Amino acid sequence: MSFDSNTPLAALVGDVAAAPRDAGERLLLAVQGVPSCADKDARLLYVREQARSVAAVALDIHVLLTNNRLQNIVGLCRVAFESRINLCAAMRVPDFAAQKFIAQAQSNLRELEEVANGARNPQIFRQAFEHHRQLLQEMRQSYCGVKERAWKIKEAAEAAGLLDDHNEYYSMLSKAAHNTPAGLLSKEEPRVMATSVLRLLHDTLEAAHCLVFFRERDDATPQPVTLHWEHLIEPLEALRQQYAVMQSRLGAMLSSVPG
Repeated sequence: MSFDSNTPLAALVGDVAAAPRDAGERLLLAVQGVPSCADKDARLLYVREQARSVAAVALDIHVLLTNNRLQNIVGLCRVAFESRINLCAAMRVPDFAAQKFIAQAQSNLRELEEVANGARNPQIFRQAFEHHRQLLQEMRQSYCGVKERAWKIKEAAEAAGLLDDHNEYYSMLSKAAHNTPAGLLSKEEPRVMATSVLRLLHDTLEAAHCLVFFRERDDATPQPVTLHWEHLIEPLEALRQQYAVMQSRLGAMLSSVPG
């Protein structure tokens, strides 16, 4: 079923189009308020990167919705969903960020080696390979004592306290994002589209909330990561209320739609 612009679900998607932009701008403001000293702290650096990823998706989604470019929206929503999971996991697991940085560096090396082995002029890629190998070596020295490991998204969700969210949404977002027969059919399916866009709004607000109320544990005292936290509390609360209204509308619509 393609996206029918005359349905109540389509109207909801249209109404929510501006909200990801507003939430993304607030999240970027939070990111900009993270002190520069975060560059020397793996966890804060990673949290900032993941928050910026969520904000970028939110702003892109606004542009795509307002221009009726719907094909890649669900895939982008999945990117933001994964970034929020990783952000929250980094908050709760002290070595998570360093482990992710090291794992990414190892992945870069493997990809460069594969490219170099199949290239007509492998020397160019060999030089890049040696550069990244040196970077990995320096990273291991910087994060000395960190046990190296790869994190699957479900493991990260469990560490982040978001396993229920993962189980409820990740399969849907993944199936719709891929160019499989199921994905091609559901990319613009009204229920999938509306659910994904509202999920993005939720993830963007939660990512901003994390920077304003950074906590390693649920019972810990909030420690703002961003210097702009005072300017963000009121607009974030207003957007939360807007999200709650839209989520209620979606719930009512879905309960009345057969199948």
